[in-house]
Amino acid sequence: MHLFHWKSLQLEPLSWKRRLNIALDVARRMEAKVSDFGLVKLAPDGKKSVVTRLAGTFGYLAAEYAVIGKVTTKADVFSFGVVLMELLIGLMALDEDRPEESQYLASWFWHVKSDKEKLMTVVDPALDIKKEMFDIVSIIAELAGHCTAREPNQRPDMSHVVNVSSEGERGRTRMATSVSDFY
Repeated sequence: MHLFHWKSLQLEPLSWKRRLNIALDVARRMEAKVSDFGLVKLAPDGKKSVVTRLAGTFGYLAAEYAVIGKVTTKADVFSFGVVLMELLIGLMALDEDRPEESQYLASWFWHVKSDKEKLMTVVDPALDIKKEMFDIVSIIAELAGHCTAREPNQRPDMSHVVNVSSEGERGRTRMATSVSDFY
C-alpha cells in the first residue's frame, strides 16, 4: 500500500531509507514479508529440488523455476532482485496496464539500469533522490540486475546481496564503484 497505492489511499510513500531497510530485512530473511518466495525451503540442505506444481507469483519467478520447476537458492535471489526493482522504481513486477515493453518489470529494467540518465528518469519520483544519493541508487540498481541475471550461476549469493544492501542502507559515500567489486 505504501509503495504502489499510497496516493490513492492518501498514505505517505516509503522513504528511500525505509525501502533499503525492507530490502535488507528480506535479504536477511528476518522481519519484512513482502512476497511469497522462499521456495527453496522445500529442498533438503545442499540439494536441488524439482517441484511438480508451480507455486509463486508471476513477475517474481526465475525462468528456470517457471519452465522446469528447478528450485535453488538462486531462484530466490532472482525474486529478491525483482523486489529491489519495485522498491527503486515504484512499479509492480507485472502490470498488464503498462505499455507492452514495460509490463514485465524485470526485462524492462535491464534496458534502463546501466544508463544513468535513463535510470534517473525512472526512479520512483516519490523518492526525490538527490544527486549525491544517485551513486547508491546506481549500486542498488546494478545489484537488482545481477540478482535477475538470466543464468542462475551468474546471480550472487544472498550473503553478497546482504553486504551490498547493508552498504546502501548505511548510505556510505565511500562505496565500491560497482557491485561487481563484491563478487
